[in-house]
Amino acid sequence: MEIQPGSQLPWGARLRVYSGMDGTQVYEHTASGFPAGPLHVALAMLGDLTGDGRPEIALGIAEDFSPVALVSRVEVLDGASGNLLYALAGAQHPRFGWSVENVGDVDGDGMSDLAVGAPGLFLGSFTTWGGMVSVFSGATGTILAPPIHAGFFSVSYTMDVGRVLLHLPDFDPMLPGGVLALGLRDAGRAEVLGLPSLTPVATVFGCPGSGPGLEPMGAALADMGDIDGDGASELAGAGVQNTGTGPSSVRVSIVGGSGSTCLYALNVPGSLGTSPALAALDDQDGDGIRDLAVGAPYQVHLFSGATGSAMGTLPAGPPATEVQVVGLGDLTGDGFEDLAFELVGVEDARDPEVHDLEELFAIAVGHHEVLGLEVAVNDIGLVGGGH
Repeated sequence: MEIQPGSQLPWGARLRVYSGMDGTQVYEHTASGFPAGPLHVALAMLGDLTGDGRPEIALGIAEDFSPVALVSRVEVLDGASGNLLYALAGAQHPRFGWSVENVGDVDGDGMSDLAVGAPGLFLGSFTTWGGMVSVFSGATGTILAPPIHAGFFSVSYTMDVGRVLLHLPDFDPMLPGGVLALGLRDAGRAEVLGLPSLTPVATVFGCPGSGPGLEPMGAALADMGDIDGDGASELAGAGVQNTGTGPSSVRVSIVGGSGSTCLYALNVPGSLGTSPALAALDDQDGDGIRDLAVGAPYQVHLFSGATGSAMGTLPAGPPATEVQVVGLGDLTGDGFEDLAFELVGVEDARDPEVHDLEELFAIAVGHHEVLGLEVAVNDIGLVGGGH
């Protein structure tokens, strides 16, 4: 399950858990104690840390205001009850918790661990916080390796370090512990790091384009699984391309060969925002390969993961600065994955819509239910943070 962080919540975060069976609320958790100002929230589902057979929840709450108070944190919650298990404090960075990602068991204790990102923040000519990424034990909250800071990468645009994180368990057959991919939007690439050490493994660029600005990569990432049969996962990366002569659009690159081979690229027109979203979906067209949803400011576009051919679009409602999209699994039991998307930047349309992809293929897209923000799914139900 992939989470697309991006919701802005003022002065505190509220997490609601809903039954996946009937949509009734199971519990609510509130993270408080923040000064007045906007906050950025992120969610990740962890494995079972308490022995009750239920997954736990990592909730990141990061400051996005000035002056900073250094109160950002990640709360690890019991998935069954919402009770706080422990918190990771962000005293070293105001945006600690901007992104959170389950990285599997990287320390060998049989429990999920997590990566936490903190992108850079510029507060004026004398105060700049560079981006940072850390990896922690899910069982104890202990840091597992020295954090990677923006200065580690000897190129520009490192304020984006920590903004987009993606765990790739099968990126390289020689790395059985998997890797962590960092999306660097403004640099147009992804950096791939080993786990838990965060040592560099590869730098991944988008598929070659036909001119300047046509190879963006790091604004959003998705794990497409093994498309070409080489035993390693392909990486989807998206960014906004600007030719300088017309409207911007979203370019999506599907890259394999441990980051060295371009399988194909997609161009999604009419996307004027700067924050595209990607979601790898369970196989929808029966070819055994994951498919892809691309969120753009006006629509959600669906593509075959195997070939890149278009499978349809979902109208996202009023124009928004971005559309966050996430696959929910098959909630309706019809054999097709269901999809939620959230409109960001539209005052009266902040809640995600949930669509059944079977209805898309029947040329009759339906609106099922309005849920809370930051939707995720697990065997307890739907997880969402709301106002």
